[in-house]
Amino acid sequence: MEGNIVMQSVEEQFLEVSQKFVMLILEQLNDKSHKIFGTISFHTIIDGFEINDAFDIEIAIPQNYPEDLPSTKETKYKVPRTFHRNNDDTLCLETPLELRKLFNIQPNLIGYIENCLIPYLAAFHYHQKKGKMPFGERKHGGEGIIESYRETLLVSDEYIIYKFIKYLSANNYRGHEDCLCKSGKKLRNCHGKLMLELMMMQSPKWFEYELNQVVLYLNEKKSNITKEEQNDRKTQRTPPWL
Repeated sequence: MEGNIVMQSVEEQFLEVSQKFVMLILEQLNDKSHKIFGTISFHTIIDGFEINDAFDIEIAIPQNYPEDLPSTKETKYKVPRTFHRNNDDTLCLETPLELRKLFNIQPNLIGYIENCLIPYLAAFHYHQKKGKMPFGERKHGGEGIIESYRETLLVSDEYIIYKFIKYLSANNYRGHEDCLCKSGKKLRNCHGKLMLELMMMQSPKWFEYELNQVVLYLNEKKSNITKEEQNDRKTQRTPPWL
């Protein structure tokens, strides 16, 4: 996968970050991971709307970076908990796979900040001023992950998308098998090339994480449908002809 490419060290990558974002500081932690903290200021334009803003942030860089990507907290809660935050209070920048795609545009720390973090912060600023998201808004959890794969796979059926993610999490490509999309073609002649590209992009544990989120969503959806059916039966009136 992309994370196996030999890269500059975190310290070397941070040199470029510090030249552009002068109020950020890098610290190495006892477990050999790192964190970047301080104030990030930026200027951008979205649909002709000029944005100048600053946020206090803390970026956690895991020991196995870039196999695992950084995560970010906004430490002064200028971004409220109700706006696209994960359960651990990190900012929900995108689904894991979409975040990896964005990171791979420029796979280093300055790329993470400019292609992953700042678009999120700019979108928040835009939402606060305009009352809407500038690029649309993805659902949370498993539903958002399904949205992401629907765009990537060009498949609409949620259960088929679930099977594709399960296949990716197993990390066992078999091109001679029938494609999961039910096209009637072999995988190698249908979604096979895309499957191989995705397998190279993200590690199996992240596909497994996405799979678990999708399972939670589908189970909750099934439970809600069952409850609605039960309520419908309870409130069903006797036909007037009986």
